[in-house]
Formats: sequence, C-alpha cells, structure tokens
Amino acid sequence: MNEARAGAIRTNKRHIDDVLNRLQWQQTKRKALEMRLANGRKWLKICGEFGLGLLCLIPFTPEEPCYISQDFCHKLVEDDIDAFHVLVEEKRQFIDRLCKFGTLMQDMLLKDQNIEFQCESSQVSPLIRYTEDDLLSFLEPVQHLEMNFYEPVDGWLKPRNWQWDWPMDPTWTPPDYTCDLCQATQCDCISNLPKNCYRIIQYGAKGRGIQARASSQGGLAFRKNEYIGELTGELVPPETYNNGMVLDFYRPVASLLDLKAFMLILS
Repeated sequence: MNEARAGAIRTNKRHIDDVLNRLQWQQTKRKALEMRLANGRKWLKICGEFGLGLLCLIPFTPEEPCYISQDFCHKLVEDDIDAFHVLVEEKRQFIDRLCKFGTLMQDMLLKDQNIEFQCESSQVSPLIRYTEDDLLSFLEPVQHLEMNFYEPVDGWLKPRNWQWDWPMDPTWTPPDYTCDLCQATQCDCISNLPKNCYRIIQYGAKGRGIQARASSQGGLAFRKNEYIGELTGELVPPETYNNGMVLDFYRPVASLLDLKAFMLILS
C-alpha cells in the first residue's frame, strides 16, 4: 500500500477499495482498514533500518517491568521513535543479529518455511557459562548443503574397479549414463523433486525426526514410490568416520559389482 501511494500523503481511494475486495470486507470496514494501515506504517517507522524482525523482540507486556502494549507503541510520536533508535544504535550489532532471528521466525509462520536453529541440535549447558556471542550463535540457522560437497583428500585411494580418471568426484556420472527416472542422458529431474513437503519435529524420547506434510489440509504430501528429496552432504573417503551422522555409499559399475566409493557426512 505504501508503494501504491507513490509519495502521496493519503492512499488512493481505488487502492483501498481493491484491498477491501480482496479481503472480502464490506465498505463499512473501511475505517478499520485505514486504522490498520496507519498502525502498520507506525510499525515500519519503529522498526526502521532494523527491519520487521524487530517486532519479535518487542515484549508486548503492559505489566511490570516492561509496561509496553500495542496501544503504547501506536501512540509514539516521531521524537519518541527517534530517541528509541538512538538507544538501540548503541547495541546495533547485537540487535541486528536478534532481528535476523526474528525475521526467520516470521518466515516460518508467514512463508511456511522449515528452519532449524543451532539451539535445537546443540547441547546447551547453563546459559551463565556462555558469552554474548555464544548465545547469539545458538539463534543462527543450521546451514544445510543444497549440493554434495567434494574436495580431493590426500591418500584417498582409487576404489576397486573404478574405470575413470582419479581423483575426481565419486558421484560423477559418465555422459552416456541414463536417468533412473526418465531414462534420458540429459535431464532436469533432480529439480522437480517435491519441495517443502516435510518438517523436522520432536518425537519425545525418540528424538528428532521427519514428518511428511501436505501443502493443504487433507492433501497428499508424497505419492507412492515417489522420491522425497535429494540426500546431500560432504563426501569423504571410506572409513573416515564412525558415528551416526555418516553413510556408506555404493555405486554401480560396468562389472555389475557394487563399488564402495565414499562416505557421506549428512548436512
């Protein structure tokens, strides 16, 4: 709506009517919509350069010790907002990192994104033992590799029955290799896998797990025999690790023997 104003003081009546129609609101709710727009602009001013992630940090508690309510924020005048910005600027780097966390939380709710944070997979001791930077790092998202990562390692022996140059990425396929899905030698099937059809949840004593989820209530998340996604991680030589976060990978060769070519560290 702000963009539609194009610098004008008031929003064009036509734009208000368009929003009312899209919301399926009667004209009697025009004042309510205009009030919401005014409050939204006030929130944008309060957030300023910090972005809307700042909203997640405002403690809407009218009781002590905060005494902050939505009505209190809506009544702030420009001088109040400027004074607030001066105060938070003193902790700019700290606030920026918290706002980043707030933005990710909003993305989880508004954009239905599945985001995992470091604090969910870390063994957190009593918080008093950590520095401020340590605590902020727990709010960072876990970075997952979207593609397998390969880097040559000294001493990585050429696998038995390997027919091509070495060293090289052990997931490499010859140009004449056909896709398991479409049987073509050149295709884009990997980009057509289902997206955002699962989420990480806690299963009590069993720990974390994956839950399939459809895009709509009662919908279908995956079809029978459908690939649910691509397993990615860092490629390392066989026997590099011995823990629950790696998998031995085998690949077929022309001799029809399975070839143990690498281990995959799950990302």
